[in-house]
Amino acid sequence: MEATLETAAVRTKASAPVAEEVEPAPVQETADELAPAAAVEELYLSLLDDEGEFRAGQLATVKIHVGRGQYGQQSVGDAEVIIKVLGTAFRPIILNTNTDADGLAVVRALLPRFTSGRAAIIIHASVGGEAVELRRIIHQS
Repeated sequence: MEATLETAAVRTKASAPVAEEVEPAPVQETADELAPAAAVEELYLSLLDDEGEFRAGQLATVKIHVGRGQYGQQSVGDAEVIIKVLGTAFRPIILNTNTDADGLAVVRALLPRFTSGRAAIIIHASVGGEAVELRRIIHQS
């Protein structure tokens, strides 16, 4: 028995191109377009009566507002606020408080005196698993 192998060439005619209907791609929103909607619910932390400068040895009254939305317009009550005074020349100071119904918290602290090294005050607010933080430098005395 002999087996023969035959190959068959298939010929096709070149047909005219068929116009296909192209559906427009769905419009995707960019991050800039989504930002205003996301910013409405975002936590916002601000210092009221911010004099702009903390000095070593100063009795500082820190007035904090916690809110949601653009510039924190919607106040957030009962947010946990932690104030940390950290430095290279002294032990850390940690103070805790909560905001009132208007989203306000007031903390008074005597900032440590130091003449060398660096220091900062860190204000951390959190509510419902969300957190926001603000930092300010403490200048040497």
